[in-house]
Amino acid sequence: MTIVDTNYEQRILAYTKGKTQFTFFNEISLSTQLDELGFDSLSIVDFVIGLEEEFGIRIPDNTALSDNVRTIQNLCDLVVELDCQKAE
Repeated sequence: MTIVDTNYEQRILAYTKGKTQFTFFNEISLSTQLDELGFDSLSIVDFVIGLEEEFGIRIPDNTALSDNVRTIQNLCDLVVELDCQKAE
């Protein structure tokens, strides 16, 4: 893990904590599942739009709602990948 990855993780975790409505989720981690946060498919789309704005990237809807994106870590990996592609 690089310093850059850690920065992404910290930003995404902070964003996630700000988006969740549940006060008992003070311990959100990279392994937290999105459905554990009470996010349904519409909430995930809204959440992803916020990440797009935060990082200046575009996450395809079919990717955001795929079975491969179920945890905060999955989202972090996706954001890092797309942000790196944007920089190329």
